[in-house]
Amino acid sequence: MYTPRSKTSTIIFALNILGETIQSQDGVANAAILEAAARMEEMGDMLKHANVLMDSFFDDNVSNKITVKEWKEKFKELSQ
Repeated sequence: MYTPRSKTSTIIFALNILGETIQSQDGVANAAILEAAARMEEMGDMLKHANVLMDSFFDDNVSNKITVKEWKEKFKELSQ
């Protein structure tokens, strides 16, 4: 059975709404849902940056290339 996949941005949007509207006595469910949405968004941003960095490795223009050291530094910066 085929289950269509939603866009990640749609899931993040839905999680944010759920996190704001779900009624829980201690707020733990709300916090967990909101954190999950934030983490998904962060990971998506990191993947976009990683793709740009990887593209620079395959760019024929030498001025656009970055070293492995620069790539590691940038990745470390983005993942904090």
